[in-house]
Amino acid sequence: MEWHRQVPHRDNAQVKRLVIIGNADVTSDHSEFVNYCDVVIRINLRKTPSVIRSTIGQKTDVLCYTPRAISLVLNDDEELEFLKGYCGHLSQVWFLRPRRAYWVNRRSFAGFFFRKERFFFDMSMAFIKCLGLKGRRTEFIKMELLNSIVRKLWNLDPGGLRPSPSAGIMVIEKVLADNECANFEKYLLGFTFEGWEGHRWDLEKRLVEGYREKGLLRFCP
Repeated sequence: MEWHRQVPHRDNAQVKRLVIIGNADVTSDHSEFVNYCDVVIRINLRKTPSVIRSTIGQKTDVLCYTPRAISLVLNDDEELEFLKGYCGHLSQVWFLRPRRAYWVNRRSFAGFFFRKERFFFDMSMAFIKCLGLKGRRTEFIKMELLNSIVRKLWNLDPGGLRPSPSAGIMVIEKVLADNECANFEKYLLGFTFEGWEGHRWDLEKRLVEGYREKGLLRFCP
């Protein structure tokens, strides 16, 4: 990975730190820790009350979004203006589904015969354009990675329903699988393993706890 922003000096310059920030409320102030991390990855960042937002710093290297989160942002001018404040030193954008998941079908009728045509509106490209991020590195989650996450979760509960991975677990698995992140201390912030009932939070929490016990992940101090 290539990061645009230089990190301020600290005592142990040999230790590289990466933090993944979820969208659960963070009530204690971690802004100094976040701003001094080498790499800051934010998931589905949206406008929230300033008393909460001020606890997780400003530095941003990677933004990660699901189609649902992008659709909400694109339909709210205040959200777009808010996000622009985090894009000044942004290096990358990760889209957390395969590319076709960001295509929206639109139909129109044209001509005297009202011929039906189908058009595709690419929300990912609209997102890049609206935030002025043309030229930044973009990545889409590959189906192979998505399927491997489903298998890992399913193995924790073989008799259960097929899990639907959350945005958070997808980013965690992507980071852990990336050789370029191997030498970073990896931290989590804003993860409570609660939310939409369609996700298997119990399984995701068990998976993350296993990584923590192996020393692969840490929770922010």
